Amino acid sequence: GHGDEHSDEHSDGHDDAHGHDHDESESETHSTAVVTYTYNCANTASLASIDVKLFDVWSGFNDLDVQLIGPGGQALAELASGQSLLDISRVQ
Repeated sequence: GHGDEHSDEHSDGHDDAHGHDHDESESETHSTAVVTYTYNCANTASLASIDVKLFDVWSGFNDLDVQLIGPGGQALAELASGQSLLDISRVQ
């Protein structure tokens, strides 16, 4: 009788631990993609912004973390879903 109770408790504990691991892996729903675009422009001085159409192509993105590199240095920017205009004046 007592031996059976002990093995039941051990079995339940094992199931709980397995369930916990399973739940943790399923709660990881976000993904990260790294995309590199290179723009060549003959007259960069007249260019103030870039219209990024990524959200139109892939609607599943929530936001973009953008690293800008230009003649004026480097800058970080973030575009939220629905925003497409990227101000590049900081790196000109």
